[in-house]
Amino acid sequence: MSFLGDLFSLNSSLARYRFENKFPKSSGAKERIISWIASHALAMTERNTSKVKRCNKNVTNSSPLTVHRLLINETVFSTFTSHFSPFKKPAFTMAEVLITLGIIGLVAAMTMGSVINKFKEREIVAKLKKINTILSQALVSAIDEQGTVDTWDLIKGDDPEGSAFLLVNYFERYFKILSNCETKQSCVGTKPYKYLNGVNHIDYSNQRAYKHVVLSDGTLLIFHVDREFIKCTNSKYVCATVFVDTNGYFKGPNQFGKDFFMFAIKKDKIVPYGMPNFESGCNKNVGSGYGLTCGAWVLFYENMDYLHM
Repeated sequence: MSFLGDLFSLNSSLARYRFENKFPKSSGAKERIISWIASHALAMTERNTSKVKRCNKNVTNSSPLTVHRLLINETVFSTFTSHFSPFKKPAFTMAEVLITLGIIGLVAAMTMGSVINKFKEREIVAKLKKINTILSQALVSAIDEQGTVDTWDLIKGDDPEGSAFLLVNYFERYFKILSNCETKQSCVGTKPYKYLNGVNHIDYSNQRAYKHVVLSDGTLLIFHVDREFIKCTNSKYVCATVFVDTNGYFKGPNQFGKDFFMFAIKKDKIVPYGMPNFESGCNKNVGSGYGLTCGAWVLFYENMDYLHM
């Protein structure tokens, strides 16, 4: 039997499977392919015969084709017939790729807004924590130098000079200030701030009893001496109030619980307004819904989840 016939008669051979199942049906094509395979096999045989004779002393008086039959294997044969292989690598069609990309884009569009909002909320939390530290350190330094707040020479609330005196004489030296807001309109606009529930609060641009200052990082602070200042020898009373706009008036949204928060200065400390019972005051669907105590929520829980209730 010839070499090729002997080779194709191996029923267990994967090469035979490939050849018989993928070989062209045309007899002319078969003859051309057989001729091509035979010529390449003989060429390889001639190159390797000398090597085989050196390595195998038993190979004598063998024809080149017989010698090559000892060398050739399914791997060699498969190089001749690989283009007939039934095992083709899968591939995606253009339609499948476009559909997949469309689904990915849709999911991204649905989730991107939530991701951006969460990122902004984390920024505000970090900013408010920083401002809380700045205010607390400033108050501690002022108390060390001039005694507790109830002993300060302040004019009681709603006096045009009271809040300015508080800022200039007790806090200003401990801040890195960008603007002293000599005119209020340079730091705040005429549109009023809003409560958490969307109801208008007040327009700080025409409030004479409030003193504004912008810190180097863009934070707007608004100081106001409380009406109950004369009673603040008792730690349960508020001596003064500080409103904090974490990104300044002109960036918005200028709303309690979103970028606008409130701190209470007491005789020996400064705390977020509403501590310790702050949760009900930071829910737009409960009570007044004003959100005056949301600063306490942010600093206590380190999140702004009340916006999603």
